[in-house]
Amino acid sequence: MEALISGKKVLLMQCLLFASQVFGVAISPPSDNLQLANKPQQFRNLSDVENPRFRYTINFYRSIQLPIIDVLMNGLDALSVFASKNYTERSSNMHFHSSDYPAVTIDVEPTAPAEDYSNEIAVLCLYHLMADSVTRRFFKQAQVSCVWDNVEVATIWVKKYTPNVPSVPSTVATANPVSAAVQPRFSYLVDAEGNAIIVVFVTVMDAMKWFAKYSDTAIVPRCYTSPGPGWNSGIFFPGTQAPRTEPPYLEYRWVIESLKRVPAFMLQNGRSAELTIDFRVDDTALGSALLSRKTPVQAAAVRFDPNVATA
Repeated sequence: MEALISGKKVLLMQCLLFASQVFGVAISPPSDNLQLANKPQQFRNLSDVENPRFRYTINFYRSIQLPIIDVLMNGLDALSVFASKNYTERSSNMHFHSSDYPAVTIDVEPTAPAEDYSNEIAVLCLYHLMADSVTRRFFKQAQVSCVWDNVEVATIWVKKYTPNVPSVPSTVATANPVSAAVQPRFSYLVDAEGNAIIVVFVTVMDAMKWFAKYSDTAIVPRCYTSPGPGWNSGIFFPGTQAPRTEPPYLEYRWVIESLKRVPAFMLQNGRSAELTIDFRVDDTALGSALLSRKTPVQAAAVRFDPNVATA
């Protein structure tokens, strides 16, 4: 009978099992500090303390339950859009609604009298909303107050999609213009450890949160990102041993778009486990990364050939 269960249902069951086994017991809140190897000079620390001027408050509406994957997929879409923008520039009303996961909508709006908000605030609020939803096991309609210098400047709404209901005029998020050129390949490790899909979502979004700080055309260094020790998950970027001498290079914009596709790949395959990511643009190999439960030192010791990765 298990063979008849779809990939999505298998992973949803995994989500619930993970939540009951791990989040059902007392654990320390996940930290945003990256876990670096014993030799810090081998890695670049991308985890500067979040801007102390920022804070947030989340109000969950307990009576309105939302589908877990629809919440996370729409949140991932929204975060990837803001992470690809200039971090210091500003945005106004933005609307996100995935046709593949249509049960949920996400709106990011300025709070009056503000007319816009910084992309930095949107990135930080969206990340913490998604991470908190996972840790609290609250996948419900929510309102997030995004505060800067003790002033609420933006609001994020996560709602159940209701057709034909008027909303605040918003810019509907469109596909990232780099999407067509990006052609990542993914391959599960031979001895891959399983990891709950909800943890994979947070791991990917954590990397996007840190990468959003940098110019989209800057080159990704050798580094390791992780939501923190409570998650037992991270992404190791080994850097390029033979740097390319001409474009395209392993730039943040290509990496963000590629990371966005990891959860969808796992959902389509009905398997959430450690894998390698081969970053490719216009069929040119740029570099690779390893998403795993390993520590930075263990991840750095893994030898994998990105050329054998399969889509």
